[in-house]
Amino acid sequence: MEKRQQHDETTTNPMLGSHEYVYHWFAFFQGWLEGRSLKPHHSRDAVAFRELCVALDARGGSFDETFMNGPATPKTTKHYRRKIGDLVDRNEEPRIEEVARYRPVDESFLKPGHLLVVSTRLPMDDFQQMDKVQVQPGFTSLEQKIIRLCRRYFRVVARSRVRLGDEVAAHLPKKYANRADIRFKATSEPWYTALTTANATTSVKRSRVPERRTAGYLLRLPAVPELNGADLLVMFGLGGTQTLAFAKRLRSDLSGLLDHDGLSMVEMIVPEPAESSDENVPESFRLFASARQWEMRVLLEGVLLEPGGGYGDTPTPGPATDAPPGPPASKAGRRTRRSPQSVRRDAPSGRKRASEG
Repeated sequence: MEKRQQHDETTTNPMLGSHEYVYHWFAFFQGWLEGRSLKPHHSRDAVAFRELCVALDARGGSFDETFMNGPATPKTTKHYRRKIGDLVDRNEEPRIEEVARYRPVDESFLKPGHLLVVSTRLPMDDFQQMDKVQVQPGFTSLEQKIIRLCRRYFRVVARSRVRLGDEVAAHLPKKYANRADIRFKATSEPWYTALTTANATTSVKRSRVPERRTAGYLLRLPAVPELNGADLLVMFGLGGTQTLAFAKRLRSDLSGLLDHDGLSMVEMIVPEPAESSDENVPESFRLFASARQWEMRVLLEGVLLEPGGGYGDTPTPGPATDAPPGPPASKAGRRTRRSPQSVRRDAPSGRKRASEG
């Protein structure tokens, strides 16, 4: 209690130096399955969050609360999935945070200087894209706020597609401009299937899309008024294995990305998994076992939008540098992206109704 009281009085950036701070986990849940009741331990990406805890604790953090986001009832989920699907059929582009009704929840546990951590891909456009694999929304007021904050950085986030906001995409290196709008394999491992620039003038033919590549995203927003002044940290890959591998690298060679406010993006180049003498070991387990050998290229590093028009309108410019990431300044003017850097360790058309997954 003494530590919490002391922290509540501080206004320093919680990720800098050895300042003590507390962080909370915003937990999503697995989808409802017929014949099984959903219980508190049925959360998603808990192991990825645990990997993040190691990095956050090393920066003076102390884990405090888990916010159970939902779950919404199957009836509520089906209602909004159908409603958004009907809007899509009418050639509209519905946003779930504007269409759905979110129930109010107690957010008083968030305070200035605290950090709210999300280690799951947000259910921003799952219903609109009608993917087979979806994240179960909780339809809580806190979820709605988080999605709205992220919407200025992402125009689309779903299992099969991530499209960056145009202002953020403008910071991609020219060589990687077609990573502004990425289509991913919707089942099995989420490898690239299509790459398009922000203005859709240039795309990569499917036959030329690099094989066995995927992406990871890290967004950190400081002192968010909508979150009672707390910071927000959202980290995800397009699949559970990729999210876990990204989190694992964030506690080691990519840990510097945690020191930057704004959006960071990495491209993961995943080698073929080693053969196993045990035929019962799934490929995803063998993939994660080699996570330290995945090449992860930093394409964006700390692109922060200035306050205004929601959370902000204009990316803060900053010099490109090849120096290792350092802590951000306390106000605007933080470093934005650097030149792409490969980091390797230990390494030589019809719409279908979807189910939760």
